[in-house]
Amino acid sequence: MLSLHNSETFGSEWSAAFSNLKNKADCMTSSELDVEIMKTWNTKINPDGTLTNPIPILTNIEPKPIYAGSIGQVHVSSSSQSKFYAVKIRYPGIASTVTSDLDNLNSLLKVVNVVPEGVFIDNIIEEGKREVIRECDYEIELENHLRYIDLIKSDAKLLEYGFRVPQVIPELCGDNIIVSEWFHGVTIDNISPEPEIANRISEGLIRLTFLELFKFSFSQTDPNPGNFLWDERKGEIGLIDFGGCREYDAEWMADYFTIVKAAALGDRAMVEERSFELGFLSSKDSKKMIEAHIEGAMILGEPFRGGEFDFKEGRVTQRIGEVAKVFAKERKTPPPRNVYTIHRKMAGAFETVARLGGKAGGRVILEEAEEWINSKR
Repeated sequence: MLSLHNSETFGSEWSAAFSNLKNKADCMTSSELDVEIMKTWNTKINPDGTLTNPIPILTNIEPKPIYAGSIGQVHVSSSSQSKFYAVKIRYPGIASTVTSDLDNLNSLLKVVNVVPEGVFIDNIIEEGKREVIRECDYEIELENHLRYIDLIKSDAKLLEYGFRVPQVIPELCGDNIIVSEWFHGVTIDNISPEPEIANRISEGLIRLTFLELFKFSFSQTDPNPGNFLWDERKGEIGLIDFGGCREYDAEWMADYFTIVKAAALGDRAMVEERSFELGFLSSKDSKKMIEAHIEGAMILGEPFRGGEFDFKEGRVTQRIGEVAKVFAKERKTPPPRNVYTIHRKMAGAFETVARLGGKAGGRVILEEAEEWINSKR
């Protein structure tokens, strides 16, 4: 979470350090891997990838992981029918390790006095700890994965854009292992598509974000581009990793939408009124803070005012980051806890679209989101 904050909040050196830590992880040793696999499958991986005891479907698991993240590592596996699977294995004791590390980091940040008071670092750390605990629960992730498959299938436009969720294999999953079909593709931060493809992916990403927040009230809140894979052969976007999913109160999200809509319509007075009502602003805040908040909201609403929006040229997240310098110094009360993940989700989508060079958004998706909200009332 800290790595996603604007560098002005902590300074460029600290932000770079957080980013490096986010992308680095040590793999399990072979003995640790054997212990974790034995817990669920009562088998071990031989040096050649075969298994000491047979299990359903899988006949081979590559001993060396193809990816090592912050919570677990992923191995490629195959079946006798030459079908490939992703086997994600959680690191032992990772939840307590990360929550302890976050507490230590919080103490360090206070000692070096690098975080402005208006950031409310205690709230960010506590929210981060709650997220880590949820992400380390693979039984919850299995439920999220199955639910997400149905949600994506429920929207015909997402399917037209080529969005897919690999099937998960529940009978092979345990509290420390998730197994799903392998999606062949590259992460969307490593592609340079033609404008037509960039626009299609971008339109889909913005639609997915609005669906999650304003129709499903259920969102995969991790904006890591590695969670979106592009299969050029099929023209499909694979969605993976559902440990970071979160459910929101539909009524609160409907209220939050009134701020987004007011910003898109250029109604500064309504943005201010609703922001006070929802707890984004308080009577303790200075005029400078109130004006900065309104300006940040207006920038957020820009992509939804007219036709398709050029996110690269619009520099939405960078401009909000500039305004956020004022938040860090002037904010007197913390914002609603929901916004840490909501704004991270939106900022992640905007930055990904900008990186692709795509155009998306527009008044159409705003009006459609309002229809979704009204249909639930």
